[in-house]
Amino acid sequence: MRASIIVWALTLPLILISPLIDAAWPGDPGAPLEWEAQYTGMAEPLQKIISSQPDFLAVGNDLFPGRPLPDVDFKHNVAVCVCLGERRTGGYRIVFYSPYVSGGKLVIPYHEKRPSGMTTQALTQPCAMKIFEKKEGQLVQALRVADPDKNRR
Repeated sequence: MRASIIVWALTLPLILISPLIDAAWPGDPGAPLEWEAQYTGMAEPLQKIISSQPDFLAVGNDLFPGRPLPDVDFKHNVAVCVCLGERRTGGYRIVFYSPYVSGGKLVIPYHEKRPSGMTTQALTQPCAMKIFEKKEGQLVQALRVADPDKNRR
């Protein structure tokens, strides 16, 4: 009982401030270029390449409400949004890797990182969105890759 009180006393402040950690004021040059959320309401998997400011704002405001979104030059950038769908516990997340060019196309690899320890026992809908640089007119593909830690559970 005492141990659980200590755990809650240590984790509750982190839970309460976690939405503010990657938040930045509008117009801040240090505004984040990546957003994550665990409770998005997206029960089905989604993978979306975003190439316009209106689409970026629509997706961002829907999945990451209350978080400031920067103005993005979509001639030289692209946003990739990946939602895993519903999971039975917390601890899942999307990890983006460095993009590379293949056949003239910008490939953005990512994988689903599974929990490796104690997790929240609640239904979650993990989602992440990140902005990447690209050349004007370049085609973009998000590619799910194998987890390099696949043997770890």
